[in-house]
Amino acid sequence: MTDSKSDELQMFAESWQRAINAKDWDSAVLTGISAYLYFSSKGEKRLKEGSVGLITSAFELQHRREGSASEKRCSFCNKDDSQVRLGAGASAYICEECVQMFSGIFSKE
Repeated sequence: MTDSKSDELQMFAESWQRAINAKDWDSAVLTGISAYLYFSSKGEKRLKEGSVGLITSAFELQHRREGSASEKRCSFCNKDDSQVRLGAGASAYICEECVQMFSGIFSKE
């Protein structure tokens, strides 16, 4: 990797880490998306794929730090099970309100 690519990667990594440390999940995800778009435009396949890891790691860290393992929340609107009835999937939950909303959207297509 050339020095400029290494510097670019370092810039994104430091920005992402600052956002994670501050628990600013949106900024961490946006940093990962920015890195993905930047490296994609440069034709850097390996760095682009690595950027996806920043995005998914931010989501995973947010989930682990904000919600306990026993806390159930809709994966779409973030309402917890004390507010709505939830249906469970393999690794996600959806509330009946989101089911109705998505049902309306998909039935129009």
